[in-house]
Amino acid sequence: MRKSLVSLAALAVLGVSTLDAQVPRIGDPAPDFLLNRVDGGQAALSDFEGQVVLIFFLGYS
Repeated sequence: MRKSLVSLAALAVLGVSTLDAQVPRIGDPAPDFLLNRVDGGQAALSDFEGQVVLIFFLGYS
């Protein structure tokens, strides 16, 4: 019972916090972000403006 109340409260908080977030629409530009490169530098999405960018997320379990 307590576990389900905590879960419900967490979902309510997450739901309220997403009300202010902008919902992306098809055709909208992607938001700019930074990634750390292997050589220690950083790369911003805006560095590749006008080019096709493929982002591959690899996860291990």
